[in-house]
Amino acid sequence: MNRLEQTKDLSPTLYSEAFQQTYHSIHGAISESNHVFIQNGLCELLKTKREISILEMGYGTGLNAALTWQYAIKNQLQIHYNSIEKFPIDAELYLQYITQDTELNLMLSQLNQSDWNIMHSFSSFQFIKSLMDIDSLNLEMKFDLIYYDAFSPNAQPELWTETIFKKMYDSLTPNGLLVTYCAKGQVKRNLKAAGFHVESPPGPVGKREMTRARKLISNNE
Repeated sequence: MNRLEQTKDLSPTLYSEAFQQTYHSIHGAISESNHVFIQNGLCELLKTKREISILEMGYGTGLNAALTWQYAIKNQLQIHYNSIEKFPIDAELYLQYITQDTELNLMLSQLNQSDWNIMHSFSSFQFIKSLMDIDSLNLEMKFDLIYYDAFSPNAQPELWTETIFKKMYDSLTPNGLLVTYCAKGQVKRNLKAAGFHVESPPGPVGKREMTRARKLISNNE
């Protein structure tokens, strides 16, 4: 059972009764998504490329996908967006999830009402959301950027292990990135054990820091 809640930047989030957590920060859903995934993930890669393949771990409300699509249009980017979700929210809640940004709402509506497990083409934004868990992820697929947006390690400890992060590492292209709101010490240690170079950029409002992990490939590899 999920319910809508308003966050401090006036954008909505959902509270999950099953996981006892909100889908986004109570300090600002849009603010958090923009800071963690767009500014510290997508914008980092734009220093070297204009066509980017993204894997999102946890489709949730569709907010990260819609914000990425919006940013791609404004900056003339080619985005291939793959999102996986094991526990989709009810269709009625998708309809009720409305922000103060009219353009963003139209994008959310298109993404949330699109069929699962089918590739959709929205001009330069190629999009698929898949009903699956992370264990079913095709390891042959490669991504430039991973939005790691699962519920916290307290709620879903099985998704924050060295084993899972090694799978994420193997799914990234050389010099690819994984970004997440989570900054717990054990999560960072697990990322390092999986092969990542771990950074701790400043976090969004309400958090001291976040985590950005790089798959660094030397010239000898």
